[in-house]
Amino acid sequence: TAGLLKSVRVSRGTAYVDLHDQRADQAGATSSCGAAEWQSQVLRTLRQFPSIQRVVFAIDGQPRTFYDWMNEACGPANGGCDARPFAPLKPAPGARP
Repeated sequence: TAGLLKSVRVSRGTAYVDLHDQRADQAGATSSCGAAEWQSQVLRTLRQFPSIQRVVFAIDGQPRTFYDWMNEACGPANGGCDARPFAPLKPAPGARP
């Protein structure tokens, strides 16, 4: 899993975890046990912070790609696979690059 994490953004109690696409290298992660084990490790780590109530995953900014890979439906628990929270942040007006 080295190099898997692309970014983490926290907003209103939800951690948005964007991952690089390593599906080909982690084929076993999508078995029922593999998916639960993989996600539980990340969830335990993030939920140690009281401000985080929910975690939504994406692959290259696309939650639907992640949840399809994990054989999970899009719904309220994962923000309906809305990709907007994973969009690059726009710089503030007048900010320097």
